[in-house]
Amino acid sequence: SYYPMARIKLIGYAYSGEANSETMAQNRVNYVSTRLISKYKIEKERMDISTQISDAPKSIVEIKMLGRE
Repeated sequence: SYYPMARIKLIGYAYSGEANSETMAQNRVNYVSTRLISKYKIEKERMDISTQISDAPKSIVEIKMLGRE
């Protein structure tokens, strides 16, 4: 790992017009966090996970590096 002490923030987005938008946002962020854990061996404890509902069509997961704690 290039940044073994870094924390990352994952934000799962969903469009407010989507059916079950909160669930969709949560599913998206959960999928990405699971992939980061299984494929890249990033510990879940290093992840800050949240969701956000957007008024604009937005079906993404944003990943931000937070740096050291």
